[in-house]
Amino acid sequence: SRFIDSRRNAALASGHQPPTARLDPGAHPGRGGAVLTINQCGREPPLAVIPGGIKGFQSAISESFFPYEISSVRSPDAFESATAVGRIGSLRLSRTYVSNSFAGGRVRANRSNECNAYVLMVVEEGLVHFRGRRAAVANSGDLILLNADHALESYQETSGFSLAVSIPASMLRLRYAEVDEWCLVP
Repeated sequence: SRFIDSRRNAALASGHQPPTARLDPGAHPGRGGAVLTINQCGREPPLAVIPGGIKGFQSAISESFFPYEISSVRSPDAFESATAVGRIGSLRLSRTYVSNSFAGGRVRANRSNECNAYVLMVVEEGLVHFRGRRAAVANSGDLILLNADHALESYQETSGFSLAVSIPASMLRLRYAEVDEWCLVP
């Protein structure tokens, strides 16, 4: 064990990143699902302030997941946000922080802004209300699945952190035909 630790520490000191797992969508084991394979991905980037206040945050969400529009913010002058984004294969990951409550929603879906993806979100800290085809409330620690092409309104009640992964719809539907039934069920 000491030998392994010393080799790992030497590799890290030389700039080598430890291997991390990633989904390989091209693999089809068993019933057609993707498998985890080892990849040299590196570490999670630190949170970076999103410039531009509310408009900047709105753009960051729209870029990472789906077209999103903020409708109201408590204390707009004090609104701050930060994010860390990354990719693992075809998955887009984002850790986000917001300093106070806000409400908004997915811009009405049409062919020009269709995402063909799902967003799996963990509310790490805070409380978020969702309303779409059904209503749901996600507290700290809750995991919730969203269809990025369905109408969606959200209200984040407090400041907080969330971690979200955008997953191509084809990856989930290949194995789980009923995936839309899981959306907005914390």
